[in-house]
Amino acid sequence: MASTRILILGDGQVSDALKMFGFGSHLNDRFSGYADIVLRKFPGYTAEWVKTITTSCMKNIGPTPDYVVLLLGQGDCVRKAGDLRPVTKAKEFGENLKLIVEKITNEIDITLD
Repeated sequence: MASTRILILGDGQVSDALKMFGFGSHLNDRFSGYADIVLRKFPGYTAEWVKTITTSCMKNIGPTPDYVVLLLGQGDCVRKAGDLRPVTKAKEFGENLKLIVEKITNEIDITLD
């Protein structure tokens, strides 16, 4: 029987996922032997940038994931000192998330649950 595949796609929040006590580490421990955890992290990316790379990312992860977890927002809302990029407006951020979900559900064999 094939393992369940869980894709975690996101910005800098995913960077700490596999560190000790990170959520990816907990998922890996909990589902060891039952699920494959696939991480795709893009630190510094905004939801708009992730939207543009979603298609190529989904085509390059191997077998179709059973579940996709999106962790986005840090690159849209948090700025370091000296970073002059504007913060993404909430409405635009929401629209980008919807488009990412549409790309994932329309371009690979996965359904919304």
